[in-house]
Amino acid sequence: KNFPGVYSRLSAYYSDFLKPTICRYSRNPPSYLNCGGGNNNAAIVPIPTPSPQSTPDGLLTIFVTTDPFNPEDLGWELTSIPDGRIVASRPTGYYATKYRTKLQEEVIVDLEKFYRLEIYDADKDGFLGEMLLVRGRRYVKSDALVYEPGFSSVSGGSVVHGFYVGDSPERVLTLDLTFDRNPESLAWSVINVSDDLPLGFKWFDWYGKNFMTARETIPVYGNDRGSQEYIFTVLDLDGNGMCCLQGEGSFSLYLGDSDNGKLIATGGQFAKDESYAFEINSAGLVEAQNLDTFQLPTYSPSPPVTTSSEFYMSSTTGMCQGNDEFKPDWAPLYNDYDLCCRNSWNQQKCFEAKPMEAFVSPLSDEPTSTPTALANISPVLMAGDTSTFNPVTGSFTCKAAGMTCTIKCTSCNTITRVESGMTMEFPNKSTIIYSAERGTDDWPDDPSRLILVESSSSATANVISCDEGCTCNLVNNNVLGCGLKAKPTDVQSTQFAPSPVEAEPFNRSASMDPLSLFVKSSIVLVWTLVN
Repeated sequence: KNFPGVYSRLSAYYSDFLKPTICRYSRNPPSYLNCGGGNNNAAIVPIPTPSPQSTPDGLLTIFVTTDPFNPEDLGWELTSIPDGRIVASRPTGYYATKYRTKLQEEVIVDLEKFYRLEIYDADKDGFLGEMLLVRGRRYVKSDALVYEPGFSSVSGGSVVHGFYVGDSPERVLTLDLTFDRNPESLAWSVINVSDDLPLGFKWFDWYGKNFMTARETIPVYGNDRGSQEYIFTVLDLDGNGMCCLQGEGSFSLYLGDSDNGKLIATGGQFAKDESYAFEINSAGLVEAQNLDTFQLPTYSPSPPVTTSSEFYMSSTTGMCQGNDEFKPDWAPLYNDYDLCCRNSWNQQKCFEAKPMEAFVSPLSDEPTSTPTALANISPVLMAGDTSTFNPVTGSFTCKAAGMTCTIKCTSCNTITRVESGMTMEFPNKSTIIYSAERGTDDWPDDPSRLILVESSSSATANVISCDEGCTCNLVNNNVLGCGLKAKPTDVQSTQFAPSPVEAEPFNRSASMDPLSLFVKSSIVLVWTLVN
């Protein structure tokens, strides 16, 4: 084969460079060089290499990316705990004219101690840069003792971080995380109450899309600080917790390691956030309390767990099934199938899947004029039916990817929104468009889902409109939703001649006739559906 070649005349360098260099360093120089024969090893002189630069054990490197607009507003101060001694600082104005610039600051500290880093913004309008602090000189984000991704004006003029430098902290917490399908939407913090200082902190987007699990070790104060109170908070940006709309995620926080330590808090079913307060003294964990900062009833069934329970709900399908070895630890048990279905996000299919003899209850001799039974009915948007609803409360799925539901709202802040597998757009302040990424035809067990709860009965101007082929199910047993407003009209007495009816096998694939639940032998209630 023909290959390109590079040619150069080296004869000028043969005597002065090539021959003496080969003879000096080669163990077996070729004979035609006439290097003098014999063992040439004695002539070998190793080329000296520079000694590696030593890194002090207490060396910290702060990697700073300055603000692209107002770098002069940035300042920071590093102090030791608990004496408050200033170890290093940069005043505001120090980074002036260094727009979106990457810089390194080095400082040496004592080992086996806690430190406090405060980051300032002079104008209190937020810091759009980034700060990462590591032990040593290497920029490795996963090794960061502190990572500040920037903050907004909501944080005020500064943010603080606490951290430990050393290899042998007296006391640690261990946080085990199992993620749902959106690890980047999770954040958490462990804050010491007396110092109002986060000793552990990870903000949104810290965990990448491919994370499945993570284990965090968080050093906390030892016996020298006496009894200490802490608050652990876990947050979800999507507003649906770690479980169970987008997978079965969970968290567990331990005093010590997760194998032999004491469990402080565990969970996964929450909405936007969940917090636990706990106290640690020299004897170990004293007390932990769920502060219940925000709970969305849709995902947290209220019935208590009892030993006589027999059914639990599958998080992926919303169907209720008998207790078995596949039941997740977080799933509550119910001793009544109907009670389990009423707490499901997929009420219609859950009730349809129940055997006929258990689904139909005896009719009462007394007529009813209240619409409570209507809460078990799940209106369905089918081709030809209206697809515009007011109020917007409901659980929406679509048959195919790309189908949309559009919210027109004058009071958008009154709508609690939880979505899974939906793409959201804001064409303007009063319009929200959700597009399904997974349809029920191709993903029957895990379709895209949009759940809306109207928190204000006066917000009647909010309207949702969906493409044909989208389905609206009721959110829970206490809210009608799906545009239904039950209003009993005149009660008319009509006599029906009783006739024997032969029992027929139950067909689960056939839809139940909603009106059959309201027809009684002597009473007909006419309900008006008001959009």
